[in-house]
Amino acid sequence: MVFCMFYDRLKELCDIRGTTPTTVCRSLGISSAVVANWKKRGSTPNARTLQALADHFGMSIDQLLYGEEVEHLDPRKYLKDKVDGMSPEELERFESMFRLMFPDKFKE
Repeated sequence: MVFCMFYDRLKELCDIRGTTPTTVCRSLGISSAVVANWKKRGSTPNARTLQALADHFGMSIDQLLYGEEVEHLDPRKYLKDKVDGMSPEELERFESMFRLMFPDKFKE
């Protein structure tokens, strides 16, 4: 599921450590409304919050977001995994954005 992507990762890390996203975020001074946005809207924390969470879990921001260091990620596999979970509407928005970013790839 595309929405909840960051929240799902946070929940996974919390489950491993026997805690909850709410408990971790409360300990870092992050409001429950912010956590709800991550879950319901699929938003991602700002850089300062990402760093605080990464520090809390003893990992880099890349590890927090992706589960591994970025240099070990295959960008094509990463994008394929994300695109496979998109709804038709999300795919349409993604394609529109991609066409704007890489017009030479869509010459007709």
